[in-house]
Amino acid sequence: MRVAVVSGHANPLGALGREKADGHNVHVAALAAGLVRDGHDVTVYTRRYHYETSERVHRDGFVVEHVPDGPPAEVASAGLVFVGCTEDAHEDHDLRLPEGRARVIPCGVDTDLFRPGPGPFTDRLRLLSMGRMVPGEGMENAIEALAHLVHEEGLDAELVIAGGPSRSRLAVDTDAIRLRQLAIRHHVAGRTIFQGSVAPDEVPWLVRGSDVVVAVPWYEPFATAPVEAMACGRPVVGTSVGGVGETVIPGVTGDLVSPRRPDELAQTLASLLRDPVRRRRYGDAARDHAVARYDWRRVLSTSGTAGDSTLLRAPEPRPEPRPCLSNPRLRR
Repeated sequence: MRVAVVSGHANPLGALGREKADGHNVHVAALAAGLVRDGHDVTVYTRRYHYETSERVHRDGFVVEHVPDGPPAEVASAGLVFVGCTEDAHEDHDLRLPEGRARVIPCGVDTDLFRPGPGPFTDRLRLLSMGRMVPGEGMENAIEALAHLVHEEGLDAELVIAGGPSRSRLAVDTDAIRLRQLAIRHHVAGRTIFQGSVAPDEVPWLVRGSDVVVAVPWYEPFATAPVEAMACGRPVVGTSVGGVGETVIPGVTGDLVSPRRPDELAQTLASLLRDPVRRRRYGDAARDHAVARYDWRRVLSTSGTAGDSTLLRAPEPRPEPRPCLSNPRLRR
């Protein structure tokens, strides 16, 4: 089968951990490589931001075609468009496709790599947030919730933020500086650990060292971090938006909260952190759910059933929202 993967922002050649690379890049690369292993002829079309970049690059059996950065064009001949969550499926009008042509293909995970096991030890209750440190990712909300847990709830907790630039560049990164200043203002700087970029093969170890994974973006079509956390047997507290809201099963694999509500997040986390039995129950169910629903083999078997010529459209991040004036610190 000939498969075209259209990804306007997530270049599969991007390295995980760079400032503009994250789970989106990993998702597109893994999807394309998996389709190749299943015998498909795959081309990924993505924006060409730098003219020194080759127009056509071969990687892992698939081809990356770089096109000039510009407005999206009509894709009238596409039979089906695959997106990352139900909300994006309702927006297939931007490709001018007939109604009902968009189908949801969720984020996948290597459940052999991401599995329960030992991780870094800490005496404190550890929260983990993974992703870019940009407005809308919810890192500010996690820091504010941590302050409430420590100062109002009396919990001995800490927050690890993984993502962004390398650790050596955190001191000069504007987003890291802003978040660090927020932690200082809330008197939790000593409990907020900036990990910087993390090598892909080190992510499972980092996840297994957490008690709860916090994924609270304002909007996110992908659910890479929640899926990886669940595969490692860790409960997830996430926002009820996009792919995150469709991945976490409330009361079964974790809990959902409203976006931009650090008070609600703190209350939900406090209840879960005080209940190790519930955390274990969530974690066990999360692992089972990840294997049954999000293992790459299952995801790929779903995406490879559309006919002789298929277009896969990777869901795109929403434009970065403006900070909320009532909350003096926000930003994905």
